[in-house]
Amino acid sequence: MQEIVLIASSSRGGSSVFSEYLRRSRALIHLQGEINPFLLRAGLSFHDTDTDSDALEARHAAQSGPLRSLLRRELGNPVSAVDLPQLIDALTDRLAMQWSHLSIPRSSVAGAASAALARLQDEAGWPVGVIPEVGAFHAAFLAQIRMSFPSISPHYYDLSRTLIRRLCPAPRPVGPPGPRIIEEPPFVTISPWQLAEELDRPVIIKTPSNAYRLPFYAALFPEARLRIIHLTRNAASAINGLYDGWRYPEGFYSIHLPGQLDIPGYSDAFPAFGHDWWQYDLPPGWRDWTRRPLEEVCGFQWRSAHRAIRDFTTANPHIDVHRLRFEDLIASEARARAAIDGLIDWLGITPDAPLSQTTLLTMPLVMSTDKPRHRRWFDKATLLDPVLDREDTRALMAALDYDPDPETWL
Repeated sequence: MQEIVLIASSSRGGSSVFSEYLRRSRALIHLQGEINPFLLRAGLSFHDTDTDSDALEARHAAQSGPLRSLLRRELGNPVSAVDLPQLIDALTDRLAMQWSHLSIPRSSVAGAASAALARLQDEAGWPVGVIPEVGAFHAAFLAQIRMSFPSISPHYYDLSRTLIRRLCPAPRPVGPPGPRIIEEPPFVTISPWQLAEELDRPVIIKTPSNAYRLPFYAALFPEARLRIIHLTRNAASAINGLYDGWRYPEGFYSIHLPGQLDIPGYSDAFPAFGHDWWQYDLPPGWRDWTRRPLEEVCGFQWRSAHRAIRDFTTANPHIDVHRLRFEDLIASEARARAAIDGLIDWLGITPDAPLSQTTLLTMPLVMSTDKPRHRRWFDKATLLDPVLDREDTRALMAALDYDPDPETWL
């Protein structure tokens, strides 16, 4: 790999929709989802390492085993033309990550994929050999696979409620999708994919837990030019998003910690699973927060991520960092265009139409618990104010160049 670009952010910092926006561009090379499932397959998950967190250090690069080859077999770009055998292989592999407690044979996946395509060709007039709308295909595919595996729920996927009602109606579940998490929900949808023959463009790697793995990536790819996009979002909006996500019925489940959590606002609200399942990233020091109120846990997650990013980049000034505010990407077309143009210049790429002619404001919702609106956190201002007023929160906001006036936060 010639160049690795890591998107480093806190959870609920906008990295999912930002990554999906970048994934449309063939000027860059991508994974179909986050890197976490590949780390787990390579023996680098929380349960496999000695860091007692999501952190990975430089020394873990020597223990990475098949990780690079696993990544190489997926790196590429989305396309619309269907290579049906390849699509079936990708769907089979992804289902094994998403529903690891089920044994779903390739033959069942093949039948469901073919039936879904036939349905959409008949009902929606899709031409043979292309998938013009990935979400619609995936919803129709899930409707077919559920005939044999009814415990598979479309509500764990990054699909709109409208699509689910139209193509795959199912009751909403509550709690984790299974006893073991490989890919964290909301699950990604799989599109036709073209593998990159040469890694001659910047490779984008995203997951909020990257914040605690930056030394690992530097050691894993010593031959590559490593650069970092530090994506920031004000504490109020990010912490509010974390709070809503912890309490979302389908959740953002990440780590099974049986009986180790007693978090007011979460464990008591969801007694069936709230004592056992951590959500989002697991920062170093998390054990000190297992009995703190949920809003404080969310504040801890936001501060931990941005501190880890700042600590690494300060200690490694030779690594090129581009700080990007999520607020600039969603405030207005003019601000979004200026932010994207600045990013394109920093990346040093020739942009294609998805980058040069669109912004995040034209994107559909991605991994959202509710329809986005500016200052949604105002609804919980009384709850969040003590967390936002903490000296360490205010100091970090200042270090990230945010105005102390809450009225300026989107």
